[in-house]
Amino acid sequence: MSITFHFPSGMALPALMIELQYELPWLFDDDAVVGDGFAFYSQEPIDTALWFARKTSPSILAAANKLGVFGSAPDGSLFALWQSQRGDYPVVCLGSEGGTQVLAASFADFLRLLAIGYGALETAGVYDEPPEEDASSPLLRDWLVAKGLDVPGTGEQIVSAAAQAHPDFHGWCEDAIHGVLNEAVPTPAADVAPESMDGMSGSLWDHLISAIGKPSNSPQVVSLLRRLQARALSSTHPNNPDTHVAVQDMGIEIEASCALHHRQYWPPRREGRVYVSYVHRIRLSHDAYVGPLPMLENWPWDVVTESSRTWQSPDRSLRIKQDFEEGTLACTHLALPEERAYITASPAYEIEKPLVYVEDAFFATWCALNGLLDPEKFNEKVVQPWQKRTQTPLTFLHIPCDNVLWSGDIPETFASFISAYYLGFCDSEEQTWRSDIKQVFGSSNHFRKDTDAMTPDSWDAYDRIAKRIVLRFTQWKVGKLKRREC
Repeated sequence: MSITFHFPSGMALPALMIELQYELPWLFDDDAVVGDGFAFYSQEPIDTALWFARKTSPSILAAANKLGVFGSAPDGSLFALWQSQRGDYPVVCLGSEGGTQVLAASFADFLRLLAIGYGALETAGVYDEPPEEDASSPLLRDWLVAKGLDVPGTGEQIVSAAAQAHPDFHGWCEDAIHGVLNEAVPTPAADVAPESMDGMSGSLWDHLISAIGKPSNSPQVVSLLRRLQARALSSTHPNNPDTHVAVQDMGIEIEASCALHHRQYWPPRREGRVYVSYVHRIRLSHDAYVGPLPMLENWPWDVVTESSRTWQSPDRSLRIKQDFEEGTLACTHLALPEERAYITASPAYEIEKPLVYVEDAFFATWCALNGLLDPEKFNEKVVQPWQKRTQTPLTFLHIPCDNVLWSGDIPETFASFISAYYLGFCDSEEQTWRSDIKQVFGSSNHFRKDTDAMTPDSWDAYDRIAKRIVLRFTQWKVGKLKRREC
């Protein structure tokens, strides 16, 4: 039985889809699968609304009526045409876990991508290499070729062009969920290099250095990519935060992300509906890279070993690392130094679940009250309200920590304790934070249902778990709790 599509009112089926249904009708049978990771599928807009949230709203329903679902993946992901603000209809993927990705600028391009034969089309897919195993449909491929549509060797150009043309889809979905969907929000213009070529002057090394930490659409990055004759970096969002471009014949790979663990760039931020991505790492492979390098032999390297050497600028804006193989320089890495985010509190998540980070706040507060945090940032004046218990533990995570406890907030003296106990890298699971939370509270608020009683943000609850932290800290000091060597 062939599928009947239920597109929103006013959204027509693409002409190419009608032709495909007429000429290859068996692809639309209920049990037909096109390749390993896609099947034609339809659902009503009211059902599409459930992808955004279990409880619908006028904003979500409005968004669902801009999406024409026509396919699904084995994991439950949906494929749809999106009626964008620009008036065109790119193909988007609505992931089963909430992720999104713009896959193709049109239905025709989506069929070309599908015919390449990737085993799965997904929201975090990488399409710059051919599929490891060909899962394509020869019938679909031949049909496209007969229509004058080529099937490329990789999906990189199709996906990157679509993502660059529609960087606002994830933000549009977020606005729908938060009830602020507003079609008046302007669509960002495509990234262009400055008309002036002044930014192109200087050595390639200078261009590479200047791009670190800059937005992917900044003059420095756009000029660098133009100089390398490389494509623009694709858009990103928190559920799919990373993008890269490689110029293989020059031995250069450039990476950007909207979710950098660096205080200056955290948390991920939007401009309109588009998340800002920053270039944070450039890799030079010296089997191909022939560009200039500064005189590094007498560089003030911080760490030198037989296989590598590393230098970091005092302002944490740049780290240079060089790797050697058998005494020969193999790679040079230019990077924005990042920290580990030990505890990250999301204000958006707290709206849905206000006490979700209470146990993490207990640990951060205990560390502050017992001298385990940076004494300059968390000095006596800062910590005093929690010493006097005029503020609750959760507010310590919100205010002095600004929702993040960074690895740099922990003096090196105590780093192994945090790693062994809080992160759980020790030999005994019974000595970990996870185990103590379970023993004291039964469960973390992270894993409680909305209807369950939550661990309160109270000093009484804090005192209960603080006894366990003191025990573990004592065990660590006498060598009975050790960080496991990886």
